[in-house]
Amino acid sequence: MSLIKKFSISIFTLLFMSSVNVSAYVFDVWELEGSNPQEVAAATEKFKAKAMAGGAKYLDIRSSVKVRGDRSQDSSFVIGYYENMQSMLETNALVQQNPDWLTSTFGEYDWLVTTSSTFGNNDDFSGEIAAGNATAYTLAEVTDGFNYLVNFPKLVQKMQEMGAPATLNRASCAICGSETQPATAAMWMSAANASDLGKAMDIFSSNEMQRWLYANMAPFIDVTDQGIHVVTSN
Repeated sequence: MSLIKKFSISIFTLLFMSSVNVSAYVFDVWELEGSNPQEVAAATEKFKAKAMAGGAKYLDIRSSVKVRGDRSQDSSFVIGYYENMQSMLETNALVQQNPDWLTSTFGEYDWLVTTSSTFGNNDDFSGEIAAGNATAYTLAEVTDGFNYLVNFPKLVQKMQEMGAPATLNRASCAICGSETQPATAAMWMSAANASDLGKAMDIFSSNEMQRWLYANMAPFIDVTDQGIHVVTSN
């Protein structure tokens, strides 16, 4: 399978547009196994420069390395952020029309792209992604969508009230590869650096928060993957 095909997003993403607001915050995630974080970061920075100069509609595109979870230190992510689905699909088409952007950057390396997914929500893009940002994430199959949607904002509020120095958010899967399924939701806690994320996770792990989670969130989701990753590209 060519690098272009491996990095492409299926047109079936359009099927999700009816359930995601047109102003949604959308992001693509590619997972690369057997990769060197420094090489991924360098390739991402070179690709970003070429793509943005060529008219790509990324709000940003970053690389990160998984530091906790399955295949930690051996897995990297490349994450592209967009204003909406239209921008995502237009950018995808533009990248495929200019194959040299990928072949001259990511094509220099022999990494295994194990899965790619697209998620979206109705929130604005924060624009605060930078090297060193740390994120704890959970991918989950939602078994009770109503209670999940009702209780997640309560989780965010509770963490804020307890002083967590991190941002919590969620997104729904627009289209996910088989490695991601049956997960239908991504949830994350993002901080400016690993120290702040650690403080937030101490709060998250406290008895008070865990009792609340087991009573109000755990019954409605089945976790499929969890981990921590740190942004590596500038």
